[in-house]
Amino acid sequence: MTPTEDSNASVSSKAREKLGGTADIPAGRSSGSRLAFWVFTASVSIALLVLAIRVGWYHHAGLMPDMVLDDSYISFRYARNLVRGHGLVYNVGERVEGYSNFLWTLAVAGAMAGGVDPEPTTEMLAALAAVGTILLLAVLARLLIVGPLAAPARFLPPLLFAAIESQGRHVVSGLETLLFVLLILGGFACLFRDRWRSSNPTASQSYDSLSSGNALRAGVLFGLAALTRPEGVLYAGIGALYSLWNGFRTAPAGTSPVRRARPALLFGAAVTTLLLPHLGWRWSYYGYPLPNTYYAKVSGALPQRLERGWESLSRGMEDWDVWPVLALALLALPSVRRERFWAWSYGLAVVTWAVFVLVGGDHVHSFGPRLLMPALPFVLLLAAEGLRRTAASWPGLARRRWAGGALVGLIVLALSVHAQWRPWPARAGRLGGLATNHHIWRVTGEWFARETPPQSLIATTAAGILPFVADRPTVDMFGLTDEFIAHHAEVDPNMPPAHGKSDPVYTLRRRPDYLHVIHLTPEGIPETAGLGWVSGRIAEEYELVAQVKLGRGGRVRGRWVIETNRFRRGLHRRGYTTGIFRRIEGPDGEPRLTGGVPATEGGLPARAPPAQLHPQQDRHRPQGRREHDPRQHVHRDPGHPVE
Repeated sequence: MTPTEDSNASVSSKAREKLGGTADIPAGRSSGSRLAFWVFTASVSIALLVLAIRVGWYHHAGLMPDMVLDDSYISFRYARNLVRGHGLVYNVGERVEGYSNFLWTLAVAGAMAGGVDPEPTTEMLAALAAVGTILLLAVLARLLIVGPLAAPARFLPPLLFAAIESQGRHVVSGLETLLFVLLILGGFACLFRDRWRSSNPTASQSYDSLSSGNALRAGVLFGLAALTRPEGVLYAGIGALYSLWNGFRTAPAGTSPVRRARPALLFGAAVTTLLLPHLGWRWSYYGYPLPNTYYAKVSGALPQRLERGWESLSRGMEDWDVWPVLALALLALPSVRRERFWAWSYGLAVVTWAVFVLVGGDHVHSFGPRLLMPALPFVLLLAAEGLRRTAASWPGLARRRWAGGALVGLIVLALSVHAQWRPWPARAGRLGGLATNHHIWRVTGEWFARETPPQSLIATTAAGILPFVADRPTVDMFGLTDEFIAHHAEVDPNMPPAHGKSDPVYTLRRRPDYLHVIHLTPEGIPETAGLGWVSGRIAEEYELVAQVKLGRGGRVRGRWVIETNRFRRGLHRRGYTTGIFRRIEGPDGEPRLTGGVPATEGGLPARAPPAQLHPQQDRHRPQGRREHDPRQHVHRDPGHPVE
């Protein structure tokens, strides 16, 4: 730090103590405060405009509601069953916690109880969370980015947060990501607020110490974050560690240990008051301490998870293309000595990335790596400080403020343009293809709702949109909403995160009336979720009734779903690579999909619920001859009808 910067930082810190919080600084107090006010107003206004244009474009381009992610409809289905009086369940009578956003699901259920559709509800809530995050970033930038060339650098956090397209996509995704980000950022802002506000220190309250009120506020926000996402407990732990460290570090000599730990105790009391009742209810209602999604996703041996997680992190950082921001963030390292918020920001980012790798990564990259999102606001603040510090360290720019300000402003503008057009969510997201696939699943769900009896059991890997629209009992072949697959199925290390567990034998023992198979080989053999291992049995017990278009391109007779009584290679070549199979009628001529359980086989009902299936009997792949190895691409099964 240069002498000029040291003196300016010192003066700025003293002025900040006298002026207090951002909201309390009158615009006309001084020329400096007037500039800070206009920078704050301009940065927030531009960021909100950028975000509004992006979200508005999704609607104008006709991409809504098909931009709502498939995973969101799993929560919507739980919310709908709750409103109907069936409880928080995916299938009526099956208590499986196939969602990982308890608070978000309750909010959706409340809106649905009032007659509001889930799609506009989640978009409104996510938009409000994005606006709140932009405002909070602008406030934190005003408080933290001080010294020479601070004014133009303060534009970076709110503007870049809005310009990175992942935020716009998360607004319309139906997911809780942006709310979770806001709660985490708000919780840490409360923990550090006493360092930034006018406190008039007394003998019993030092300037650095964490007040009881802010400890409680932070605890409430972290508790709500833990109810929004399970990993919120991790960030609550970081907050508890800081509050404990702060209490012992800043308390006057001779203070009792209990008095020193008072902020941490209050923080912990707020978190546990919100979290413990939910944990107790979860265990009593679902029978497990963690959501079923955890057991389905965090699977496999630790070395395999670390390898998948590192690959996912590398891909996510490359796709997100935030390397310029990360480089600037590293330049803020010397500022750790002046403001401890920077040190904890580095720690939070490192912990977020480490946990991402430890759990095996995430498969949702098209909307930005959602499990890395909580670290993004802190990285942006660090980047702004690194940019300001680096520019101010150049003697020529320090003397010529107008030149330094212009350079910093141009860099912020360049980063914003880069974030708008260069990162993968903007340049190669293929929004049309994504929206098309979601629309196809919606149309397929409408086909099931129209063509099948109400109690028909469907097995599919598309566990969101299709089952929600079809409103039929469903077996999720990847196990997110299925207890048996999540806890007992083998892991395929070649599959992406959240898609590694499946058990085709178990799936068929559930006696689904319909199989919705996303991918058929060119010979018409099912290969999704390990079904290739039991393709011979499928050929004996099921018949193909429809082929469904997957992806963009020309449609036959303008239809997405083509009903057929045999596999047609011509349709497959034109993109109709998804198959719908119906269980063949029983020998008595009556259809087996009667809503009840038609007969027994081997002491088990023909359509056995998960609890009646013996784990050791069905957890392994079938022994003996393999009808079809799903790891190969072209196969031939003499018993399978082809065109």
